[in-house]
Amino acid sequence: MAWFVLLGIYFVVMLIKKSRVPASKSFQKLPAVILGISIIVWIMYCMNIVDGDLAAIDCIMIIALLESAIQSGLIPSNTNYYELFKSSTVSAQIVNTDFKPCIVSGTATPLTEDVMRGAESEPVDLGDTVLHSKAITGGHVLWQDDVKQINDLIEELRDTQERLGEKNELLKAELELKESRARTEEKSRLYDRIAKEVAPQLAKAEELLKLAQTEPKQTKIAISKVSVICAYIKRRGNLLMLGEEGNIIPAIELEYCIRESLDNLRLGDVFTSFDSKCDGTLKLEHAVVAFDFYENIVERLIDDATAMLIHLDCMDGVIKMRMQIGCNQEIAEHTLSKLSVPFGKLEWDIQDEDATVTLLLSEGGDGK
Repeated sequence: MAWFVLLGIYFVVMLIKKSRVPASKSFQKLPAVILGISIIVWIMYCMNIVDGDLAAIDCIMIIALLESAIQSGLIPSNTNYYELFKSSTVSAQIVNTDFKPCIVSGTATPLTEDVMRGAESEPVDLGDTVLHSKAITGGHVLWQDDVKQINDLIEELRDTQERLGEKNELLKAELELKESRARTEEKSRLYDRIAKEVAPQLAKAEELLKLAQTEPKQTKIAISKVSVICAYIKRRGNLLMLGEEGNIIPAIELEYCIRESLDNLRLGDVFTSFDSKCDGTLKLEHAVVAFDFYENIVERLIDDATAMLIHLDCMDGVIKMRMQIGCNQEIAEHTLSKLSVPFGKLEWDIQDEDATVTLLLSEGGDGK
């Protein structure tokens, strides 16, 4: 009996010591009362005060002791399922196989049978919540995940994206306007530069056009001269535009300039011949000097010129141009004596009605 008593006391003490339930380690009256009654019964049995089946009495006492420990919280036990489910903050409900609600939490919203059946295959979007379903024995458990905060964030992101999109459109329009203005200013600057550099030719073309209006007999001659000047203005402007991209241009561009000018020179009944060999590249300033030099000679001799033969050789950045001009009358020496170039080597020779002019421009710029 002493051993029974010691085991009973040890059982209650260890229940209190080992219990993991909050607030269960304080002194518990009910297990102590049951233990006290058991000790009294055991003592009375030893003193022959009570009689009976001790094994049955012990079983009853042990069951009572365990139940008292459960009721006092020393042994955890799940109870009050319905109240716990109903007071839960989780929006959930348990339905039977016919989708009739059996237990519903207090935060769950009413659902139609069609909606509940639709959640069997995939989650159903209900706006601020998403309905999920899982099959259990005898029915289904359905719960709703609150996605309102996520939806609010998505809406906020969408609004932010729209604002950024509008801002980007404004920035894009502003950038396009600035680019357009820059292009316009660049074109204006380039046109002003071209007009400045070909101003003498523009003035001369204007004089020739006025001459054609006042003296009809001179119209053909004036127009032919204007066409030559216009070809120069066009090609000179083209060289300037190429120069905006870099100081090195294809050598073939110089050939195009002279060839177009000679084509227009034929309108004035001038026989022309052009032999060229242009490969590689050359400096823009060299091409401009050579073309300006050619135009200077043409404008000086265009009134008397009958033929013009040109040989152009552009190789490895070196320009060599030889011009042979035939005229109606002897060429005065002072006509060519004023010819000059900013750099390079210039030679000319006059034989009665023919003149030969040679220009050499090297990479170094000194003609050597």
